[in-house]
Amino acid sequence: MAHLRGLGIEVTVGVPSGIQVSHSVETTLVHLLTECTTNVLTHAPQAALVDIQFMVGESRVDVRFRNDSASPVREAGSNRDRGYGLRPMTERVELLGGALSAQRDGGSWLVQASLPRA
Repeated sequence: MAHLRGLGIEVTVGVPSGIQVSHSVETTLVHLLTECTTNVLTHAPQAALVDIQFMVGESRVDVRFRNDSASPVREAGSNRDRGYGLRPMTERVELLGGALSAQRDGGSWLVQASLPRA
């Protein structure tokens, strides 16, 4: 998040205390946040706000990553082979029994993921 703040982007994060997830889910969440941050740095450095929210249920953890950029995010293309981009992240989340969506939401770009906690 320091990279985003270094560009003058306001970053808000909501994380409930005591989130417990499996190691593979934790690793996937870290990769997802890294990819979302990289996408902002690459495609939307003019964004003014990034909001990251975690919601935890009994059996699932959801994360919402929103930036206020009007820039479209391109499909990964050649980056897909290197394991970067939204398509490989979707595949990674689905392998764990989760779901990922990435879409325009008004004047924002929104990435949401829902994963089982175990």
